Amino acid sequence: MSTPLCPRCTRANGPHRVSCLYCGAAMPDPVAAPSVAPRKAVPANLDALVRDAMRSGSIGPLRAALEAQGPASAPVVPRTVAPAAVTRPSSAPSAAPSAAPSAAPPSGPAPSRAALLDALVLAAERARVALDLAAALDAVSAAVAEVRALVPAEDPSKPEPPAELAPIPLPPVRFPWILVVTGGGAEARLVRALGIDHATARQIGHAGGPRVVGRGEDRAALELRAERARTEGLHATVQARSALSTLPHAEALLALDREGACRVCPTPLWLEPPDPSNLPVGTVGQLDGVLLIVPGEVEVRDQRGPRAQDKWSRPPGASAGAVTERRVLVVDLYVPGRIVRVVEGVVDLRGDPAFVPGSARRTLAAWLEAAPLRWPAARVEARRICSGGAAVARVDGGLSGSGWPTWEEYSRLAWLHGAPPVG
Repeated sequence: MSTPLCPRCTRANGPHRVSCLYCGAAMPDPVAAPSVAPRKAVPANLDALVRDAMRSGSIGPLRAALEAQGPASAPVVPRTVAPAAVTRPSSAPSAAPSAAPSAAPPSGPAPSRAALLDALVLAAERARVALDLAAALDAVSAAVAEVRALVPAEDPSKPEPPAELAPIPLPPVRFPWILVVTGGGAEARLVRALGIDHATARQIGHAGGPRVVGRGEDRAALELRAERARTEGLHATVQARSALSTLPHAEALLALDREGACRVCPTPLWLEPPDPSNLPVGTVGQLDGVLLIVPGEVEVRDQRGPRAQDKWSRPPGASAGAVTERRVLVVDLYVPGRIVRVVEGVVDLRGDPAFVPGSARRTLAAWLEAAPLRWPAARVEARRICSGGAAVARVDGGLSGSGWPTWEEYSRLAWLHGAPPVG
């Protein structure tokens, strides 16, 4: 059979072409297009079958599922049709459930939740392409039933495991033992007891509250220094660093009224500034029996990296953004078995008499002044400012530093160190 030529552009076309493939002109005497065997439909759980074949190294279940499929019953209508083009039979599988019987679930381990969700999304996409609402509903219903059969039944009587909290961040120190001393205005005694210089002793004495004056691997040596400090009338103890992590995680206080009813949340909302309009609900309880009040400020530093698509395309020597610093007012409340953390910008004190409209910092400062009157039996520690600490590089090339690890150590040491003996 000779190859027909286009009467307009004289280019060769197939004998079954109705119009020219190149210029669109009508072709003379087109013949019938050759018959094409119908394509088989694709199994609805093709992705799960492929993953199982890659995991097990055997394509037997995949081949059996493909051979069990029948021919596609309905052609897929293309989304867009180019002008002067002939619509060709579609080779995409039909969305009708009768044309694509579901294969038996593959043997081996149960599919993951991600694989099951992928199967549902794939079924919905095929149904959308088919542009047949009834067939789409049947296909999606069949896919949902198939995935539901693969999901293992869950025991309703079995309680859900509690969410695991991240480890408590502490300063990166390798020594297991810590010498803590409280000695307000005792510069000379600190020099005699600990053998430190006068400048360091003056800082410790004027700071007030517990301060770390020594770390080491030999507990006996630290105990000897603590005994000398106690003979000078100072309050000194040796604490194990591992004991800091045994205390409970701090809970963020979300709201508190004057009667003591509170809402707390176990999520560490102080690590990232939360959206005030999207705070968690928390759990309701009563805040009574406060034994220790630890106030302070935590410094947070942040530096944006130079603008670039990624860190590899950043030009060498590119300047980073300006360093921003902010101090967050924080108060730790120690109650039996719990640590409740009051953080500026997180707690809602609108129902408290100390509330100052438009200023969360002034509100919390006024609330802290009245806290000893609310809990007269509580011991109040000296205020501590924790600097940002060592800067940590981010993925975007910027730097960030936070004083929260130092605060965690100081607050927990204040509880373990205890109050100085009376007399």
